[in-house]
Amino acid sequence: MTHENDPSNAKPAGGTSARGAGLSRQELQAIAIQSGVQIMRYNLSTRVAERFYNAPKLYGVPIIEENVPESVIARSFVSEDTVDAYRSLFTNAIAGKPSGSADAKIRLASGEYRWHHADYALIYDDQGEPTHAILTFHENSAERELQFKYAKWRSGLSALLEESILYTEANITKNEVDLQEGTSFYRREGDDAASYDAFVHYGARRLATDTFRAQYLEFFDRNRLINLFSSNVHEDTLEYSIMSEAGEELWLRANVRMNRHPSTDDILLVIAYADIDQQHKEFERLAHIALRDPLTQILNRSAMESDIERRLDRAQPGELLALFIIDLDNFKLINDTFGHQQGDTVLRQTADALTQAFDAEGIIGRLGGDEFVAFVSSLCNEYDAIRLADRVVSTLQFCIRNNQHAEISASVGVALTRGGCAFDKLYQQADEALYLAKRAGKCQYHIVSVDQADSMANKAPKQKDLGLVQLHSLLEHMDAGIALGKVDKQEPRSISVVYDSPSYFKSMGYTEELAATNQAWLLTYVVKSYLPGLQQKIIFTADTGEATEYLYQIQLPEMKQPAWRYVRLSRIPGDDKDCNYVIAAITDLSNIVCVNGIPRLIE
Repeated sequence: MTHENDPSNAKPAGGTSARGAGLSRQELQAIAIQSGVQIMRYNLSTRVAERFYNAPKLYGVPIIEENVPESVIARSFVSEDTVDAYRSLFTNAIAGKPSGSADAKIRLASGEYRWHHADYALIYDDQGEPTHAILTFHENSAERELQFKYAKWRSGLSALLEESILYTEANITKNEVDLQEGTSFYRREGDDAASYDAFVHYGARRLATDTFRAQYLEFFDRNRLINLFSSNVHEDTLEYSIMSEAGEELWLRANVRMNRHPSTDDILLVIAYADIDQQHKEFERLAHIALRDPLTQILNRSAMESDIERRLDRAQPGELLALFIIDLDNFKLINDTFGHQQGDTVLRQTADALTQAFDAEGIIGRLGGDEFVAFVSSLCNEYDAIRLADRVVSTLQFCIRNNQHAEISASVGVALTRGGCAFDKLYQQADEALYLAKRAGKCQYHIVSVDQADSMANKAPKQKDLGLVQLHSLLEHMDAGIALGKVDKQEPRSISVVYDSPSYFKSMGYTEELAATNQAWLLTYVVKSYLPGLQQKIIFTADTGEATEYLYQIQLPEMKQPAWRYVRLSRIPGDDKDCNYVIAAITDLSNIVCVNGIPRLIE
């Protein structure tokens, strides 16, 4: 008689004593049914396998089978790609290895191959020699599928992580951040430091700029991501900006990837952060180009119409809106007389003037050619529109002269509406108002109301009290000459003419034809002893913006003696990045003579 603690009953670790070998078929069948697994008793010496439970019905195999595993493999009971794993169970058992396991794809009676997990343990006789192996099989296709998907998911992350500047891993089911994995920016704070929620709030507080803080919190919200995963969406992306230690705004893309843990069913999260700063800024640059008129850098027609349509859609009931169409008068004359380059300069200056006239109130765009559009909202009343139209007509007055001169003004058509009006209709009304302004004599504006035919806005066009002809006449008859020059910012500090008024050349005794050939303007015929001082004053004003004045003498060939001139210099804005503009008001002081080196008025 043997006892459980008798040395003769000893067995290798992992095996089963001969007491288990004596289980009857009925007992093994009961165990298989209760456990829900397939059981096989395998004779190590005869290679005969005895199956239990419902193996014949489920797999279409006999209860007793000889020459296992080769007979099983020969009839393709095991998928070819897992034959080696299946065979290893039996070869290891025959070799005396106490226990083992393997995964293999086994064919069902239906012909479908499904993944199964198999374990075995050896049974020993009273002398400690292995006689049988008990094998259990259970289907694990779902587990294998999860493992396969997880492995594929991890493999797919490799390229993403290689392109990232840092990454973070988390278990959002358990609200945990994996502080061992990744290259996170996270610095733990407080008792709840390892939680995912604390990690998100840290990032929003320390990294996201004010503009994106709320969006950052919403995007990384744990409940949102869990719901997203439950909706079978396993990826998401957020582009946002952070503030560097140097105070520079930088752009990142957060790529979120989620998957189930193959064992616990928890939702795992990986956040990979990519540096897209250069890419984003290049995109913004190209987007800016796509929306802008290349010549004037204000909105092009398409972008302008889209912006206005969106603003019309958002208009509040009763909100007063105005569309301005601005057309330059006599613009063709500029191109024909002075060339398209000068015409382009006028268009750029017009765009700048309109931008300043409407401040931040409006949407400014170029329709094409010499036509522009401005749109403003939230006007208090029609007088606001009148004020803006009056400002535009006053501002857009240009005079160009060389050996010829040309004057430009602007006509403006304005359409008002209190919401509920489509862009096409508003544009049509403003265009008709522009036609009326031009027909009435140009250099004026006309305002109509789309909603009220009897509105005070639908009156006759309003002409400015000071038109361009009067402005030219003023420049021609004033005592002081006006000259506009530009000064190069780089060496050599060249000073050249841009505009000179008729009164200036009259004071010099020039005809307009002769004036066209004398472009040194301000510096021509200056007495040499005064020339360096005058040049210094001009350059100083151009560089500093401070107004200066200077008293000097000129000597024309026909003059018997030098004549005094007084100049007042001021810098004005210009659109040339390589130079500054200086306007000079020059007064003829010919009635001053020099007595003992001191200028005195002639009585």
